[in-house]
Amino acid sequence: MKISTVLVPTDFSESSFHAVRYGLAVARRFQARLHVLHVTREMFFYMPAFGGYSPSQDEYAAAATAFLEATIDGLQTQGVEVTTEHRFGRPGEVIVQSAQQMTSPLIILDGHDAGLLARTLSPSVTSFVVAHANCPVMTIPDALLCSPPATNAAVR
Repeated sequence: MKISTVLVPTDFSESSFHAVRYGLAVARRFQARLHVLHVTREMFFYMPAFGGYSPSQDEYAAAATAFLEATIDGLQTQGVEVTTEHRFGRPGEVIVQSAQQMTSPLIILDGHDAGLLARTLSPSVTSFVVAHANCPVMTIPDALLCSPPATNAAVR
């Protein structure tokens, strides 16, 4: 199996940071590129009727880009090409679309999902990606997120 790109979506949570570390180890093992993606849900950014301030899309994009850079800065990335991307949209759909635009991708998702209420109101991003991606998808259970695979370990 040829893997050219390891796509790791992040929501900037601790568990997704561990998934990025895991993705880096897998990318290193397969001599692939690591692509870290953050998707901001489209929403109403300024609602003056409710008073107060809400950041603009540009402000959200700038903050997300800064968080992506900070996520990568803390990693030992020698020998692995790392790219980052921020997009607006429905996270599951954007992740699947991003993978479709890549050559030989592997998607790695952290195992945490939203709570029961959030899952009831909106299907899980992980479930959507697993159901709709046209490439391999690896989900990492929370228990494994703290220890990425050794770079010399056999990944099958």
